[in-house]
Amino acid sequence: MKKELINRIVAFRNERGWKPDQTAEALAKSLSIKAAHLLEQYQWTNQEKNIDEVKDDFADLLIYAVLFAEKYGFDIEKIIEEQIAKNEEKFPLRKK
Repeated sequence: MKKELINRIVAFRNERGWKPDQTAEALAKSLSIKAAHLLEQYQWTNQEKNIDEVKDDFADLLIYAVLFAEKYGFDIEKIIEEQIAKNEEKFPLRKK
């Protein structure tokens, strides 16, 4: 993820004075709540009701994830690469 985008997300939060309220617990709850909003789009049908709402919920989910990573000082690209490597080990390709 581009550092400029992460900085923009963090600046948006900081400019509004929201940082003190965005504890790790609050961000984890927000991730879960926003994921539930996204899932709600598919509650009664396999097709999304409104692609713009799906996009908005997904973007908010990603923003909360960025802020959660920032809270702990996680390097998003690094931890994703590490997780992919763990998953490759855990779930090796099966030969056909």
